[in-house]
Amino acid sequence: MRIWKLALVVLLVIPVFGYSEYEQKTGPEIEFIDFVKQDNLGSNLTSFSYRIAKTMQTYKIIVGKVGKDKASEIVDKELNNSISKYQEQWDSNLGIAHSQHITKIEINSLYYNGEKSPYFKKRKTLQKKIGDSMKELSELLLEKVVSEAMQNAYAKVQ
Repeated sequence: MRIWKLALVVLLVIPVFGYSEYEQKTGPEIEFIDFVKQDNLGSNLTSFSYRIAKTMQTYKIIVGKVGKDKASEIVDKELNNSISKYQEQWDSNLGIAHSQHITKIEINSLYYNGEKSPYFKKRKTLQKKIGDSMKELSELLLEKVVSEAMQNAYAKVQ
């Protein structure tokens, strides 16, 4: 009899203390680019650009001419200029990459509900595919960003 009373108390108390399902938020329909910008997903352009630039022969030549600290300062400035010039295109491509794997309904849910969206796990499992699509869409753009920055940085040390 005690077990039944305990079970009844548990069943009555659980809903009161928030064991209920999260109520999904909604709002005006958004575009894929809105999701990319909200979560600052395009910020990876910076890390990719810096990583590539610092391994280039041009960077080593600049270091040889002005030293490591000054080279970093010059290259960082030029990379930031180049990134700001092409960030919109990068973000747009990232939106397109998402649209190839996630529906408009899903992206809206992710936009308004984040980790509480029922599609959050799906997006995580599709991360590699989205990344592969992004690589296909933006590999040349990344090369352009870095090449332009390095050309400008090299010109500054001549």
